Amino acid sequence: MEQQKKLFELIKEINENEKSLKLKLFLKENIDFAINNNLKQILQDKILYNSESWNIIINFYDLINKKINIIFLLKKWKDIYINDFFWNLSTVNQIEFLNNLKIIFLSIYDCSQGGNVYHIKLMQIFNSNNYNYYQIMEDIEDRLKRILDLVGPQIFEFLKLPLITVQILYKLSNDEIIKYFTAIFNNIHQLLKEIIILFETFNLTCDELNNLLELN
Repeated sequence: MEQQKKLFELIKEINENEKSLKLKLFLKENIDFAINNNLKQILQDKILYNSESWNIIINFYDLINKKINIIFLLKKWKDIYINDFFWNLSTVNQIEFLNNLKIIFLSIYDCSQGGNVYHIKLMQIFNSNNYNYYQIMEDIEDRLKRILDLVGPQIFEFLKLPLITVQILYKLSNDEIIKYFTAIFNNIHQLLKEIIILFETFNLTCDELNNLLELN
């Protein structure tokens, strides 16, 4: 195989420092070959165990495997979050977008800067028996519409959160409305936190891989 032969020539009879540099260069220029072929196996008799070059190979595959696993998880997010603008952003900008999305979501629940979440306030209002029913229901309807517009119906379906019509909303009891708002908050807030961590981990892994292959 041409690339394998090229690899053998690169590391042939050179000192460890030069060998590691040439190995990094090979990995950068032939990353698909390295992914599809186990260089640990190919080079096990040609590189000293625990040498700098061997450690580069070990770390390379650890990071590649981590990156592939994260991509698999991100693919699930792409299937449920339909937003072409978001998916055309760089990873750094995607993280910023998601953090802003989380802030907007929290602001719908009146807690982007701390304080009681909306459904706790709603419970207090209902318990007070001193409120304008139609005014409160209009506010509830508006918040639900904003949440749905923000994340999309696919997120609701993925989290097994029922999508209800306005007619059904007005038939719900106070307790049912609070439970519905609580379920939406807990599930979507948790999902956003997990997705942000996933993108941050992916970005960090890419940086670590780039640093590993940096010629210095």
